[in-house]
Amino acid sequence: MSIFIKHLAQWSIPTFMETGVKALILGSAAYLLTKDDFAILTLAMLVFTFHPMLQFGITDGLILKLPGWYIKNDLDEIYLSLRVSLTYVLIINVTLILLAIVICIFFDLYGKMFAVMLIYGLVTIPYQIYNHYLLFNRYTYDMEVALYARSLNVLLRLAVQLPLLWFYGIYGLALGELAIYLITCCFINHISKRHLLPYVDFQRVKKYVTYGVPVFFVSLVGVPSVTLEKTIGAYYFDLDGIANIGFLAFLGSLLFLITGQILSLFSQYGREYFVKTSDEGSSYLGYLGFLQVTLFAYLIIGSGYFWLLSTYIIPNYLSEYSIVINFLPLIYLVFLGRLVVSIHSSWMLVVGERAKIAITHVVFCITTLAFVVISTMNNPLTLEILLRCLVFGILSQVIIIVAFAFLKSKQYESVPWLIILMVSLFIPPIVFSIFVNVSWFLFCSLNVLILLLQYGLSYKNKYFEGQFIMLKRIVTKSYL
Repeated sequence: MSIFIKHLAQWSIPTFMETGVKALILGSAAYLLTKDDFAILTLAMLVFTFHPMLQFGITDGLILKLPGWYIKNDLDEIYLSLRVSLTYVLIINVTLILLAIVICIFFDLYGKMFAVMLIYGLVTIPYQIYNHYLLFNRYTYDMEVALYARSLNVLLRLAVQLPLLWFYGIYGLALGELAIYLITCCFINHISKRHLLPYVDFQRVKKYVTYGVPVFFVSLVGVPSVTLEKTIGAYYFDLDGIANIGFLAFLGSLLFLITGQILSLFSQYGREYFVKTSDEGSSYLGYLGFLQVTLFAYLIIGSGYFWLLSTYIIPNYLSEYSIVINFLPLIYLVFLGRLVVSIHSSWMLVVGERAKIAITHVVFCITTLAFVVISTMNNPLTLEILLRCLVFGILSQVIIIVAFAFLKSKQYESVPWLIILMVSLFIPPIVFSIFVNVSWFLFCSLNVLILLLQYGLSYKNKYFEGQFIMLKRIVTKSYL
């Protein structure tokens, strides 16, 4: 456990700091920029979010292999594979950026929107260098490098990007993002024990494609599913509506990003456990134990967070976005569902069920889009209708992915306890999303009551005890 805590402090806590400062920057952008500029920022960040798909799954596929190579002490394979991956990604990104510049010049696309999007396109180059160095040092457990690099990233955002945003608006924000990743990728290259120099090896690329293509098909539907609200908003809404949905997605993503970073580290331990034991049932129990802990934190901290937003921060400092206050319960529920999906997806990637993950993303997209089409037959799409369609979609995805996971892990005897868990998680936000005038304090109290009831029912139940036993076994590596 002490090793996990040490790695958590060196990897996840700096990530929390980085996430917190990013939130501060985006919150400041919402406060300082006009809604039209914030909408442009939302669209530019949407383009940035889609850029990892250009890897065609190679880097993501390697991530599934790196823990196994570490277990075998094959650090050279980790090093060479990430060099090949980085070279491949940079060639694609640079080519597409040059093509975008030519298109902008040829068609006289010189507006603010195209300029900001182009800057965020340029950001992908140093970002990928930075990200590959983080992956190398993370999977070789040289966590101090990540600690120093992320700490510098935080300082630069406060010392460089925030003043640039203040004085130069959206252009300052975008150029600050580019400057931050240029500096941090140079810094992490300097302090790393090995340097990820360009390395072309077509045989390795061909081999890595076999790892990556199945993961790419997951990303092909996975990335659109986690950005679906922004994508639909970009198609249906004007700039004011895009700003509102972008702001709501930003608020909902904060807690999700924090829990996601802990999941990222835990999944690294979980993959090592599965490589060593090949035990699907026990590894799933460990992930369910992790789910219990993170959901408890999400429900309690999230309730207070959204209460603070709705009663103090938005009314006093972001009054332009006051329309979103009534929709906070809906976005809360969407990201609660995404947390359940992400933890189950992480386990299913470990045990090789990529196709089923892709199916659940397709279910979410089709269900959401179907409700959007039905809802807009006689009426225009509104923010509330879009969010309710997303809620139906995410609940469908949760049901499907949990069912897939239980069938794969053969935990049939635990279905009644699964029903208790799911009901206890989703009744409070569903009820609250219907009665939007209920106070967040009451909602938080209801969450606590339901959680206490759940833990009371599960007290000394072998199924729940097994979850926490396996969670402890994975993070302490006591199976080695």
